[in-house]
Amino acid sequence: MSLPSIMMGINQVIMMALALVVLACFIGAEGIGGQVWQAIRRLDVGWAMEGGLCILFMAIMFDRFSKACSNKEDKLPSNVKKFHLLPQNLEKYKIARILEMPLDITSKILDFICIKITNFIASFTSILISIFNKNTANDIGEFISGRFYLFPSLIALFIISFIDSNLYEIGTFPKEWKLSIRQPISNAVESLTVDPGFIAFSKGLRGFVYLNLLRPLDIFLTHTPWWYTLAVFASIGYFTVGLRFAIITIILLLFIGACGIWPQSMITLSSVLVSVLLCFIIGVPLGIIASYSERFKNIQDVVLDAMQTLPYFCYLIPVLMFFGGGIVSAVLATVIYSIPPIIRLTALGLTQVSGTYSEVSRSFGGSLLQTLNKVKFPLAIPSLVIGFNQTVIMAFAMQIVTPLIGGKGLGLEVFNGLARSDTGRGLAAGVGIVLLAIIIDRISLAWTKKQRIALGLAKK
Repeated sequence: MSLPSIMMGINQVIMMALALVVLACFIGAEGIGGQVWQAIRRLDVGWAMEGGLCILFMAIMFDRFSKACSNKEDKLPSNVKKFHLLPQNLEKYKIARILEMPLDITSKILDFICIKITNFIASFTSILISIFNKNTANDIGEFISGRFYLFPSLIALFIISFIDSNLYEIGTFPKEWKLSIRQPISNAVESLTVDPGFIAFSKGLRGFVYLNLLRPLDIFLTHTPWWYTLAVFASIGYFTVGLRFAIITIILLLFIGACGIWPQSMITLSSVLVSVLLCFIIGVPLGIIASYSERFKNIQDVVLDAMQTLPYFCYLIPVLMFFGGGIVSAVLATVIYSIPPIIRLTALGLTQVSGTYSEVSRSFGGSLLQTLNKVKFPLAIPSLVIGFNQTVIMAFAMQIVTPLIGGKGLGLEVFNGLARSDTGRGLAAGVGIVLLAIIIDRISLAWTKKQRIALGLAKK
């Protein structure tokens, strides 16, 4: 029951690890990340995007593998033939069964070979180990004999590597096969930057975000007395979590103020809140649509993989070229990077709600919107909150990168500290980001404590 959520967590770890390959090149790592960084230094959008797409394709493969591991295998009737390549719903057509016949025969031959090889390895290993301990030999033999494809695959891999290294290159990618998309991408970006319609759209979006969201909240937080802001957060912490957390909130905010980074913290907080608000407004409806439409979900997953695993350095350059430098560009880049979790976990939470509840709602005359609002959303709140928390955490993490395109606040302090080798300044700003993230995270979790207790996901 919990396997899909576990695999979703593993999937998120893989996505975030691949997204950091560019940063890893700063401390000596090699690979595609180094290629992307070289392209960014030269402001070559096509080259950077080409390397980023390679990382994206790897992410898509790992994403599909992790999802396949959590899928339950459908039990087919005895009179239905299992398909290996074509969709199973085509089994009723004779032409589909004919096309699948060679694959079925090949699969049976491979199964036979793998089973024989694995049993031989298991028997041989058991005989050797039984000289010392028979019980251990039996356990190891059972372990090996249950992995029919693992050990033959390792043997085949070793043989291919040996032949490629010593006899003939069969494992090296052919040097003659070349494909470059650098120039078309660069040309497309340059054409958009001079297109009147796109210029009008980018200016309108930038003006709306800045004048209606960023500037009012920024002015409010930076010009409000520090003790008032501290009292508001302490009150929220007291009524949502409790007295202990309210005291902790006061201590954490006093620490931020004592470090001399209070104005920068408020700027960062305003940027993150606006980014999370935009993520929520855009992400939740997309997650709802994905929970009802499998086709839309499959298309959306590819886009989300691209947004989450494409190194953010790759889209910092287009954002900078389309919207110019400044805090609005920083917010938009943060939205692109932070929105996938709330979309994915909204869709996951609504999908995991049993269809029985929806049927009961419809039987009592509930409409689609009433069922969604009164039944599905309350049951999916734990997943929604996890998505919200992940979005908040990723938005705070993105603040370290946004100074490259005009971002301000604590991220700029960290960036300046690194540039000037001022460890204390950078560490203080980094700790400030962490403390703000902790406060927002605990408050958001506390708001849904009653629902999580009712669902058995938390203790009283």
